[in-house]
Amino acid sequence: MHERRARILIAVGGLALVALLLVAGSAVASNSAAPPDVYPEVAPLQDTTSWSSGWVDIAPGSAITLTHNLGGDPDDYAIELWFRDTDPGGLGISTQGIGGLEAGGNFLGGHWQNLTDTTIQVVRLRDDTFADQVWVRIWIPDPPAWDSEWVDIAPGTFQTLTHNLGGNADDYIVGLTFKDTTPGGIRINSRCYGGMEASGQLLGAAWQNFTDTTVGIWRYPNDGWADQVRVRIFMPDPPDWDSGWVDIGVGTVETLTHNLGGNLNHYIVRGWQKDTDNGIGINHRFLGGFEAGGSFFGSSWSRLSDETINVLRRADDWVADQVRMRIWVKEVAVEPSFLSATLGVGQQVTTTLTINNTGTDPLTFELTEVSGPYTPTLASPLQLRAGSGTTHVLAWTAYADLTREYPNTIAAISQFYPDFTIAETTTTDPTVLETALADKDLFLVPEQEYAGSSTIRNIATTWAGVLDAFARRGGTIVVTDLSNGVAFF
Repeated sequence: MHERRARILIAVGGLALVALLLVAGSAVASNSAAPPDVYPEVAPLQDTTSWSSGWVDIAPGSAITLTHNLGGDPDDYAIELWFRDTDPGGLGISTQGIGGLEAGGNFLGGHWQNLTDTTIQVVRLRDDTFADQVWVRIWIPDPPAWDSEWVDIAPGTFQTLTHNLGGNADDYIVGLTFKDTTPGGIRINSRCYGGMEASGQLLGAAWQNFTDTTVGIWRYPNDGWADQVRVRIFMPDPPDWDSGWVDIGVGTVETLTHNLGGNLNHYIVRGWQKDTDNGIGINHRFLGGFEAGGSFFGSSWSRLSDETINVLRRADDWVADQVRMRIWVKEVAVEPSFLSATLGVGQQVTTTLTINNTGTDPLTFELTEVSGPYTPTLASPLQLRAGSGTTHVLAWTAYADLTREYPNTIAAISQFYPDFTIAETTTTDPTVLETALADKDLFLVPEQEYAGSSTIRNIATTWAGVLDAFARRGGTIVVTDLSNGVAFF
């Protein structure tokens, strides 16, 4: 029996965010069975760092726009798209045709596109039979171990990107996204991920040759939607289940047994392929399926259940001599997922927090009070200035929440230190910032709610000289942004 653990952080008297760190799982292999014909339903979920759509019906040949309203920088999102074949005895939950698959003039599967900070569009291709329903999960992951940022890549070219992370390449996760830079195009997308051949046209892009130092990106010669690519490499916590590398014959289906149990809608599934002939190594080439001239290539997974998952290698494939599946389980339900209260001095609030262990193993959890009842104190130089004149503050509000968080920050300062003036700026130009700071005592950076970590890092880098000079002449810098604030140091 495995013990499940969750650490839940509760902030008192201000903003609060529930964070879950989960450990569970077991690993076995087997030759088991078909998927259930009835799957547990999943409701849409929204909190400040993640969103899921629930299962949504989608007709063949249609596109649906889903609203997530996560905000921030969509460049920093992680996306997972699943399909569900609702026919009894069908493929169940799968990634068959993920990115799109053309076979014999039929267009199958689907993809996501037009990702913004509020919406995402999902497309089901016109002849598809695998994706009667789609489910999208979007979340803001921890910062990657390495990020290529957006890289230009021409059609029909191969680029090797160097990350030099070292260690064991098997321990990482590789994320690849595309950007269509054409005005009016489909923006950030996964169209033809892994590759698609249609009427002699070779479309899409894929990663391959992943090692502990480099990763290769191949953009097909006729592609029109991956003008730029971005690769992020993550070092995740150990999965709840790992199949290891499994040999798989061409034209065969392997049923792998994970026995994780619980609600499979809480699973995060990642599959890799390996070409063992020293060709393209660990890769996502032809992922989801690829057909050309009547030959079929690549691999995909399907028939996910709470005990097993099936992996298909196609009949003519050469890129997936081995496959590896990993599953992480997020199975502790916390309601509400976000606690918030604005309190005056001496006030208190009581809130019910329900923690539901929907897994099959015992759950141990702790509640950690991030900040509780306290007596506010003001750090130097504000205290020192209390008797020596007004403190002049410059606040940077470019990506701040101006409706709630920033006004609350100013109100809190006003309660305990009324003798200050405040000016605001949204500039990202270091020269303009330097001029604005010339007559200021303090530079305030409230939480930049609507900026991703990469945006903040880039800005902080360009500001480094200005902020260093400001601090050296006696200025004070106050950063209240927990997640992005580290970039300023």
